[in-house]
Amino acid sequence: RIIDLIYDRVKPNFYKDRTVEIDIGDIVKYVYKHPNAHAYKDAEDRIMKLSAYNVMGIIKEGDNIKDTKFSINFFDHAVINTDTETNRRVARIVFGEILHNNYIQNKTIKATSYKLNQLDNPISKILFYPFQKERLEMGVSGSKYICEYNYIYFRHRIRFKKTKKDVNLELIREGIQHLKDKKVFVKSFTQLDDNFLIEFYPLTEAEKIGFGIYLT
Repeated sequence: RIIDLIYDRVKPNFYKDRTVEIDIGDIVKYVYKHPNAHAYKDAEDRIMKLSAYNVMGIIKEGDNIKDTKFSINFFDHAVINTDTETNRRVARIVFGEILHNNYIQNKTIKATSYKLNQLDNPISKILFYPFQKERLEMGVSGSKYICEYNYIYFRHRIRFKKTKKDVNLELIREGIQHLKDKKVFVKSFTQLDDNFLIEFYPLTEAEKIGFGIYLT
């Protein structure tokens, strides 16, 4: 229930800095039947435990490839202090990248899943969510919908079968070109050696509403 309420308090800045601010008193009212001093302390303790919650696992690989090991923190960290103006206890929670990306993916599915269904290129499908995230950050910050991305950016997001850079760069170019041809996020792009200068389409009105960009 605490996590549900945290999700409900997402504001536009969340897409850029992964941060949600929430009043401890609001958590107590939402979760506890009796809003006493113990409930306030318990709510703070639970938020601290959530920030330390960690999941570890192994993805079994085939043939001669070594298994993939992972460790995920749902929240990077949480800070609880007293607001000097209101004298109320406030929690500032920073989502981990995995949970943050998952939230955006779920929102994207609701807002623009029909665009994903238009894609046939596998690289285009992989870039669908990262590019949507880039557009969201640009929309929230009010910056221009254009940015240059290097080869490392794509390596962090795509598990290429080949290790040759020139082969992978061609796959990236084809994936971006497919997005452009389908008019999905990419308005235009230019390849500059190992970099790609990409201009995105601005967020649509439907996307702004779907992602709560109009929230204050």
